[in-house]
Parts: sequence; C-alpha cells; structure tokens
Amino acid sequence: MPTTEQLQRIWETEMEFPSTRREEDPAYVSPADYSKLHGKRETDVFIQGYACCIATLIRSHGIDTPIEDAFKAGIGRLKVCIDAGVDEYDLEILKQHFK
Repeated sequence: MPTTEQLQRIWETEMEFPSTRREEDPAYVSPADYSKLHGKRETDVFIQGYACCIATLIRSHGIDTPIEDAFKAGIGRLKVCIDAGVDEYDLEILKQHFK
C-alpha cells in the first residue's frame, strides 16, 4: 500500500492535467474548421453528431420518453437528418422511431 507521501508525489507528477486550453492544442480542430475541411455546414456537422448520439442511445437502451424528447428538441424531424447527411447506419434506427 503506498504511503500518503508517495500518493502525493504521484498526484503532483503523473496526474497533472494540461493547463492549456483546447484552442492552443495543435491537434484541436474547431467545428467551423472541421466544416471547411470536409465541405459541410457547421450545422450539418452538429446534426450528424447529435443524431449519432440519439441513435447510439436507442441501440444501447431502447426508446423512451427522454430520448424522444431529446430528438424532438435537438433535431425535430427525420427530414432534417436526411438533409444534413446523417450516416445511413444512424438513419436506419432513427427511421424506425421518428417521422
């Protein structure tokens, strides 16, 4: 069992969290830059991610009221997903539950 001093040393050395903001991280790509790189509108990228999240929740936990409400509040209609270019894998599950 490590002593309190050993744990403190580990915390101070190995557990330090980066103090830089994500914009200063060279690997960080903002949503706007991602959109430009991939030729998509920023709103489309958001909808694709949101739809992926909802589809994953449905696959993992089934459909229930909070998931339905989250879809309706965040996207609203299935046509919005289709127009935004949501992946067919995600659309497949969304089509079963939403119009």
